[in-house]
Amino acid sequence: MKFSPLVSTVQLNVQQIESVCLFELVWGNGHRERVTIPYPDRLTSLYYNWQAAYLAFYRHYPIVSTEPGRAFRGKAAGGGMIAAKGDQQEQLVTRKKILLLEFDRWLAHPDLRSIYRQLAQVIQQSKRPATFDLLIACTPIALAKLPWESWDITSRFATIHTIRIARMPATIHQTALQRMPRIQTRPRILAVFGGGIDDTIDRRWVQSLDRQVADVTILSQRSDQSIQDWKAEFITTLKDKRGWEVFFFAGHSRETEVTGGALEIAPG
Repeated sequence: MKFSPLVSTVQLNVQQIESVCLFELVWGNGHRERVTIPYPDRLTSLYYNWQAAYLAFYRHYPIVSTEPGRAFRGKAAGGGMIAAKGDQQEQLVTRKKILLLEFDRWLAHPDLRSIYRQLAQVIQQSKRPATFDLLIACTPIALAKLPWESWDITSRFATIHTIRIARMPATIHQTALQRMPRIQTRPRILAVFGGGIDDTIDRRWVQSLDRQVADVTILSQRSDQSIQDWKAEFITTLKDKRGWEVFFFAGHSRETEVTGGALEIAPG
């Protein structure tokens, strides 16, 4: 007899307070495990060094793959591929490796052993094959930018279970969660295209999901639509009482000091 994999959720809160970080593992009915470790300032510097190399590489050398579905956003020169200078690509790869090495070294701190030990116990309690979603909430937002998906914690547990890592907001209103409707047979996806970029591949990918695995609603400003009318349509659709399982956005965005970020749903 085959069993369907179970899905369990484990939450990890990571909060930086001056020069230290508080790690709090939350599972089950309010169980918690807390530890505090130093935060290396070098990690922040390495992140920004990598970010600068990444932006420089893709800003000056947009790559367009000839393989369908694998193109970066950019413009092809004569339908071919625009190659980047080897030294700049090497710098990007080197800075990435240094960042990941320092990140792994930080997460290997001896005081985090109790977190790993408790996580292992939670996982091993499941006798059947299971998937564990490790949801990471970071404060401040700068912590969330670190490469958590590269955290190879699965190698620490020689089990048949799967661990998936994802970020989640540090603050969630429980009343809003309680009002969420049950997921339908196919998830509902709201896809918004803000314009200002070449979104051909994004649209093609989203449209390929419609009717096959999801119910997709695509929104973008029409040429005959005013900004106010477009905003009203966007808000009305977003607040649909049936809810949405996925919100997909393709367009420009930016960080903001007060709200955390802004999505530019139309030029201007």
